[in-house]
Amino acid sequence: KTIISAFLKVVGEEGTIMAPAFTRPYMYFEGAPQRQRNFRPFDPENIDGISTGTIPKVMLREFGAKRSAHATHSWCAIGKNAEYCVSAHGLLDPPCGDNNPMEKALGLGGKVVFFGCGVSPNTFIHYLEDRANSNFLENAVIKIVREDGKLVTEVMHNHLPGCRDFYYFLAPDECKFYKRAMARGLNIRKELLGAGDVY
Repeated sequence: KTIISAFLKVVGEEGTIMAPAFTRPYMYFEGAPQRQRNFRPFDPENIDGISTGTIPKVMLREFGAKRSAHATHSWCAIGKNAEYCVSAHGLLDPPCGDNNPMEKALGLGGKVVFFGCGVSPNTFIHYLEDRANSNFLENAVIKIVREDGKLVTEVMHNHLPGCRDFYYFLAPDECKFYKRAMARGLNIRKELLGAGDVY
């Protein structure tokens, strides 16, 4: 609650904060059947199914955050533009395709903050890959719980595999993408907070 309240204080009444509320409902992904232990069919009512940490769960439970409907890459948002940022992101849309919350935030001049991790888990790069129509985008097979409670299997197009080098390096100067982006003007600031860093 303290972290979320601090972010809200920073952006003020005119601002909006968002956090990834991703889930792992995959049956088939990255060219292989999935057998991970954290598999759960996507159910928007199951906040505990979120795999991206505590902050989005608390935003939803304690702050009344709005959440996009996406089955694997939903986002939650609080603030003036929360509804605008998440409302157009459909259940089976490509995760980072048109009308995803990152695109909406970018249009509003948004910034990306990495709190409690390095810059390697950067889903915004997936948005750039989708915009570039990268040839490695592929389909994923997922399970979802419908509103009537029935469990169904669906195919999600233009999904994003996790095989590029930015996944493996915590420091920006160790990654091809960040090296090139910083040479072209990308500004990444790093600040110490407690025992960790904020980028």
